[in-house]
Amino acid sequence: MTADAPTRPERVPLRVTGLPRSTTTQFVLLVVSILAAGLFVGTAVHNSVAGAAWDAAYARCAAASTAQQGGPEQQWAVLLACVQPAEAVRVTYALGAAVLVAIGAIAVVIATPPLLIRRRKLRPLADRHADALTRMTALAWQARLRRAPEFLRGPSTLREPFCFGRPGRYRIVVPTKLLSRSEEPDVESMIRHELAHIAHGDVVLSWLARGAWYALAPALLLPIVAAAVVGEVDALPSYLWRAVVVGAVVVLVQRRLLRAREHDADLAAAWAGGTGALLGVLSRVPRTRRGMLQRLAGHHPDPVLRIAVLDRPEKAVETSFADGVVTAFLAALLLPVVNGLLVTIVLGDVGLTAWVPVISAALIGVLLGGTIGIAVWRQALVARAAGTALHTGPLGAGVLLGAIMGQVVSFAGIGLDGVAGYRDPWTVLVLAVLLASATALVAALGSIGADSAARFGPRAFWLVATASQRSCSASRRGWRGSCRPRSTSVGASSGCSWSSTRWRPRPSRRPAC
Repeated sequence: MTADAPTRPERVPLRVTGLPRSTTTQFVLLVVSILAAGLFVGTAVHNSVAGAAWDAAYARCAAASTAQQGGPEQQWAVLLACVQPAEAVRVTYALGAAVLVAIGAIAVVIATPPLLIRRRKLRPLADRHADALTRMTALAWQARLRRAPEFLRGPSTLREPFCFGRPGRYRIVVPTKLLSRSEEPDVESMIRHELAHIAHGDVVLSWLARGAWYALAPALLLPIVAAAVVGEVDALPSYLWRAVVVGAVVVLVQRRLLRAREHDADLAAAWAGGTGALLGVLSRVPRTRRGMLQRLAGHHPDPVLRIAVLDRPEKAVETSFADGVVTAFLAALLLPVVNGLLVTIVLGDVGLTAWVPVISAALIGVLLGGTIGIAVWRQALVARAAGTALHTGPLGAGVLLGAIMGQVVSFAGIGLDGVAGYRDPWTVLVLAVLLASATALVAALGSIGADSAARFGPRAFWLVATASQRSCSASRRGWRGSCRPRSTSVGASSGCSWSSTRWRPRPSRRPAC
């Protein structure tokens, strides 16, 4: 008698689609960063149009504060109260530009659907497609959508479905040749994929980020025009290279987030309808060799990578070097703008101004908690379930580099001497090292939390994940902000009120952002 050869048990795929997605908060961080760039645009226009009046007001207030009897604190309080009207005008310019960028983003989201329908010649489904409509609507209910999307048919040149729309009215375009095969598993898997995009909120997030950039891109030209008109072009070279870098990063980050969301949609479709049909669809996608720039600018990941993620879903939650670079870059870009805006809001109250670095760091920490915190804890939880090791070294290295790049590229450094406005170039490493160490600490906490995940409810677990990164980041950044000699953030005329009096801004140096 011979014994049967032991069979290898089938590996049960992990369901990672039910976990919070850090890319959602990354989209929010991207949009907020674009709006913050709008704040700078408004300030730059103010400096060109009304900068002389600001200089005169500051010089008058500086003279009044010097004549004030009392110590440095009393003189500083007089200066803050005196420049408040001039600062209010400047902040009106800044907020006005940011509001215009936000309105432009919303306008793009609203105007895109009818434009796409007209330009791509999309049509409603015909009567002969009633059975296909019934089947696709049933798939929408299975995806737990509150409202089934409107299904349209595309031209004969269309090869695969795609979705678009706005909240409350989404649309899925299906190639006409696929409507007659709607009962086939391959077609169902493609429809489930598009439904997953709608369920995950990818449509509105992607178009909001794209709309914000479409609105910001022409706005970035306004400071150039204003400076050329008034003849103040000394700072233009410093501004131009920063604008180009920020624009390139915004586009690449948006495309990267779209590629990451493709994996989530693939996994959701595979979980609902099985991996076989979707793997068949991906295996038939023509293989084309793409260069590095083409891959970075692409909306979809390589089919080989998509197949690999379907085979091992835990790959979809792995953090990478690029994750750290992107998140830390946007946070470092955003921090001086938030910090300076808060200074202007509490202008005149020296006590509240002293807390501005901590408050701004806490606000940025919320976004970091929703990105790095959730991403690391999500990876730790999946690694624990899959029995693999947790590797966050590349993420920490990316955070280190991204924080340095964000400080150097920040619009707040325009017109300042040194690297990012620091007398000692090595100072830019302080924030970068502290953020990287905070990431390492969060990874350690995530590993411990994953071992104890069964004791938490889902909501408590992810709240702790978010709070871990927020707390670590806020404590380190708040400490560092308390001794930072930055004088070109929003409210730069009072931006150093919490630091030594030797760091007070000069009357000739108007705030850059």
